[in-house]
Amino acid sequence: MEALKNQVSEVFALQREYFLNHLKSAPLSVRKYKLKKLKKWILAHENEICSAIHADFKKPYFETRISEIFPTVSAIRHALQNMDNWASADYAEGGLGYLFTSSKIRKEPKGVVLVISPWNYPFMLALEPAISAIAAGCTVMLKPSENTPHTSELLKKMAEEVFKPEELTVFLGDYTVSQELLKKSFNHLFFTGSPQVGKIVMKAAAEHLTSVTLELGGMNPAVLDETADLKDAAEKILWAKGMNSAQTCVSVNEMYVHESVKDKLVDALHKAEKKLYPRGYEQGEDMSVLVNEQHFSKVKEMVTEALDKGAKTLLGGEMDDANRWISPTVMADVPKECKLRNEEIFAPVVVLTAYSDLDQVISDLQEKPVPLSAYIFSKSRKNQKKFLAGIQAGTTCVNDTTIQFAQPNLPFGGHGNSGIGKAHGKFGFLEFTNQRAELRQRRGFTSAKLIYPPYDKKWKQLIVKTFIKWL
Repeated sequence: MEALKNQVSEVFALQREYFLNHLKSAPLSVRKYKLKKLKKWILAHENEICSAIHADFKKPYFETRISEIFPTVSAIRHALQNMDNWASADYAEGGLGYLFTSSKIRKEPKGVVLVISPWNYPFMLALEPAISAIAAGCTVMLKPSENTPHTSELLKKMAEEVFKPEELTVFLGDYTVSQELLKKSFNHLFFTGSPQVGKIVMKAAAEHLTSVTLELGGMNPAVLDETADLKDAAEKILWAKGMNSAQTCVSVNEMYVHESVKDKLVDALHKAEKKLYPRGYEQGEDMSVLVNEQHFSKVKEMVTEALDKGAKTLLGGEMDDANRWISPTVMADVPKECKLRNEEIFAPVVVLTAYSDLDQVISDLQEKPVPLSAYIFSKSRKNQKKFLAGIQAGTTCVNDTTIQFAQPNLPFGGHGNSGIGKAHGKFGFLEFTNQRAELRQRRGFTSAKLIYPPYDKKWKQLIVKTFIKWL
């Protein structure tokens, strides 16, 4: 433990010195060079990335390419294309009260930052915030998850081959490593994980008044009203529940389906299953497995509890204990007190609840913690508008699920229980940026001097009244 403490302190001091004396005032070309090196490394090690993630939880190579490598490379490309604009100062108008002044918002990097990343997308969710931090001009100390050791080892190798320790360093290990890192007074902290751990991270950050970005999760609902294109909706939902075995923070947890189309939706889901998985589910080729025994056992217990209390399986329900695998599963008649309806599932299991009144669904959702994502499948603009205006969520999507995450020009993040702050593109860049106000005043006479003491002059009182009324 003493060796870890010394290593953390040494790297933190090294990055702090490098940032203050070199990086803070370095031109944008320095940041761009780092991102280009990172992109080159990723493209040269594509197969290694796929192999590492497959070794951790049998994620299909195709899925890794579209959900880990592609978004990471795209994030670098997007930053390189837009960094000049993001980093440029924004000029601010002042009005007559600030006559003769000029004002602007200077974009300056925050400094030494900590990124604690999760296991579910172990490559992409480690590097996307790091990319935003590098683009903003920060140094990075990165702690990937111990639950995906092969990917974490590869991230460490990447860091050593692409960056200097003062630029980006990867720390491997369990929660005790995170605890040691959180003792330092970072300039910003980016955490992706559960709300429970997010509270611990935020409490540690509060000791140093460190700003935070918390990307958490939640019970993401999807409404399918009586006008929904059921074939289309079934394919999209089933695809998202199969992707990464639904170990995805924006995955649908509960479908609220209008009672008039419930049976038709179930039929559409069965047809979608045959279309998307015509040869069945081959682990490592069509679907990943759950990340470890602990997570598999938790999900299995949630399903068992619901079945014991009268729930019905409408689709799937297959489990392979030896390989930690669960088929895409739809369950109905799940009692409200069951964990499946109160805890983020993080597995290819979804609850189906029939409804008759959309207003009641919205009212019920308002009583729950704010989810990271909420979805509606509907042809009715009226129902879409009512749903989007009535609920709260970090992100929303109409007639699809999950894909809003990858839109680079949209902010991604939660609200309340599902997170604090935003990621991706310009929004991620600004999380690692201090937007510093800068005002320049002329010498000699200024409009502000009109209200200097003494205050007993009638013309000054008139000026103040004019300011209050008109400026």
